[in-house]
Amino acid sequence: MFNFFAMIFTIASGIFTWLAGVLKDVLMIEAGILVFTTSLTVLGVNLILDLTVKSDTNSWIFVSYKRTQVQVDRECEHRPSIFSGKSGSLLSKFFKKSWAHFAIIFPSFLVFYVVMAVGLVGYEKVDPLGISLVNFASDISWFLWFPILWVLTWVANGRVWCQTCPFSGQAKWLHRRHPWKKVMNKIGLNLRWPMKYSTILFSAVGFSVLTWVEEFYNIGGPGIPALTSIVLIYIAVLELFVTLIFQDRTFCRTLCPLSVPLAVTTMISPLGTFRAKDPEKCKKCTTKDCMKGNKEYYGCP
Repeated sequence: MFNFFAMIFTIASGIFTWLAGVLKDVLMIEAGILVFTTSLTVLGVNLILDLTVKSDTNSWIFVSYKRTQVQVDRECEHRPSIFSGKSGSLLSKFFKKSWAHFAIIFPSFLVFYVVMAVGLVGYEKVDPLGISLVNFASDISWFLWFPILWVLTWVANGRVWCQTCPFSGQAKWLHRRHPWKKVMNKIGLNLRWPMKYSTILFSAVGFSVLTWVEEFYNIGGPGIPALTSIVLIYIAVLELFVTLIFQDRTFCRTLCPLSVPLAVTTMISPLGTFRAKDPEKCKKCTTKDCMKGNKEYYGCP
């Protein structure tokens, strides 16, 4: 059923893209390509997995290996947690506040929506080639934010962007019906993404497609600012759409085009990653409130 609806969506978006080409509307063409390539990627990966993987679980992702006879009797050499020490204690107290995540996301939420609006309705002076000379929507997105994203996530931690992402933020606010308060009845179908299709392939292909669209239309050249807005609006709408159908953060775990690249920067981050201060306490814990949440607050993503 999942693949059936993906196929219908792919055909519909393909027809829309073809009509946009006939009408020669650049904004419609790009929007159509974004939707068509996303749905085609989901459908294609799913069908390939159906032909090659017979299990309905995601066990095919994990590599099977033979355990060596050598016993290593030393502690795992993880980097220290950023929550260690006095400064870490203050960070830990802050993140335990129910409104903390909202306070972090809201500034980037405002910035990105200003960029969307400026790209669509802002003043645009173009040269004979159609390149924008004054609208800052393209510049701030591709020349400022994108390079800073990779530098900061490498230096601090790859998942820092996930914490400040305005698209996942607004999706959570809508899905949970409140920016930070714990609400039991969520909006949407709350379906589970099929375990068999829980793979990073969607993210990897999605990042490649997004890069291709940006280069093909010269969006970051700075190009036509409205095209930058179309890309941002599309990602925002797609995440809202996925959130209203599937469980919380399904888009982040499966379809987000930045998920795989940021996973790499997380692995090489010099400041370390988030980890438990006392692993033994976590092993004995039965509720896992910090990860799953409870009646009072949501778990940390």
